[in-house]
Amino acid sequence: MGLNDLDMKHKYDSDVDNIINDFYIPVLSESCKYYRLSGFFSSSVLAVVARGMENFIKNDGKMYLICSALLPEKDIKVIEENVKNNSNVLENYLIKSLDDIEKGFVEDHVSALAWMLEKGNLKIKIAIVSDKGAGMFHQKVGILEDIEKNSISFSGSNNETASGLLYNIEDFKVFRNWEKGEKDYFEDDHDAFCKYWNDLGKQTKVLDLPDAVAQEQEATPTKVDIRLVKRNNSKAVRHGNVVYMKWLTFKNFGASGSQIINAKVIIKNLKYKLWKVYNKKLNYKFAKNNIKFKLNLKSNGVFKLKLKVYRPIK
Repeated sequence: MGLNDLDMKHKYDSDVDNIINDFYIPVLSESCKYYRLSGFFSSSVLAVVARGMENFIKNDGKMYLICSALLPEKDIKVIEENVKNNSNVLENYLIKSLDDIEKGFVEDHVSALAWMLEKGNLKIKIAIVSDKGAGMFHQKVGILEDIEKNSISFSGSNNETASGLLYNIEDFKVFRNWEKGEKDYFEDDHDAFCKYWNDLGKQTKVLDLPDAVAQEQEATPTKVDIRLVKRNNSKAVRHGNVVYMKWLTFKNFGASGSQIINAKVIIKNLKYKLWKVYNKKLNYKFAKNNIKFKLNLKSNGVFKLKLKVYRPIK
């Protein structure tokens, strides 16, 4: 069989369709290449489509993923370990043969991510919006190809996460390269992926995974001296020889409309703690001693601290 033998709909809607069993698992099972643009990615998706991924990998499948820098902490950790060529990733992993893939992916999707990276079944690039605004990479396109070069593309509202497949109400359209009336739409999706994979976007910078991790590590101070000071009868924060204003602005990328809320710096006798701070290029970590952020968090959105509004006081 191949992709052209599957009975596919032109549109899938999770409100009425079981998009995992009706689409993802069948098409992955027949494919050997998977190209994906996704605003959000989580290894949890590997558990949800484990049966399809087992067949995909048995087909010597290769997945090429471009996503934003907003990755779950556990996924970031295994990605960093892979970039460092940590050979211990596979030593104690529960997948001992290709027939163990489905079980292994369901039981430990984070290790499954590490396993795919180590085996070469997955390559990841990070996309960063390079304009002066607070935008983020939010493309959602997928392309699958079988051994006979039959290909499909799908584009719509769905991200490559478990929640996107299981719980959200999502829809997407499917285009087949062997159907005359759909080929042009397929080519548009294919060209979109190639543009970003080759870093040809005008407002987006796409980094190879080792370069993305290296940039983060280079920007990570080994020791940061942050303390409370007074300037103009007002509290401020000193970082090294630079004094910053006390109000920090967070950007909520998880909520519609990207609400902005304020966070006040409060000094407490806390244990040494890491906080992720993001600039417009990539994140880097500040070790902040005795500083706590008191946040008015709305919904379960993901928050990024915009460094450019954390301005020095002259």
